Parts: sequence; structure tokens; C-alpha cells
Amino acid sequence: MVDNIIPLVLLGVALLLLWFGGSRGRNSAVMKRLAGVVIAVAVIGLALNGGGVKVGLWLVGLFTN
Repeated sequence: MVDNIIPLVLLGVALLLLWFGGSRGRNSAVMKRLAGVVIAVAVIGLALNGGGVKVGLWLVGLFTN
């Protein structure tokens, strides 16, 4: 289910952003929203594949020996 729904939702969000922002000439607003979508996708990716634990351990390793 995750393999099919997430790409479709992201495609829908991308098309809506391009349609709303691009038709009005507000390219900077589209890029700001796109940056937020990219960050959200990264968080979803970390949550789904268990990479959050590895990132957390790496961050802790920066401050401890």
C-alpha cells in the first residue's frame, strides 16, 4: 500500500503546485512550497525505512565518544 499511495500523492501535490503557482507567474512561491514537500518526503522516507534510528545515532555520536 505504501509503495503505491505515496508516489501518487506526491505526484498530485506536484501537479497542483505547478498548476496553481505556474499559471499565476509566482515561481518563487512554487519553489518555496516545493522545498517543504522535499523536506516532508525526506522525513517520510526516514520513517518508513528505519533510517531515523541511524540518523539519531549519528547525531549522538557527534557529541559523545
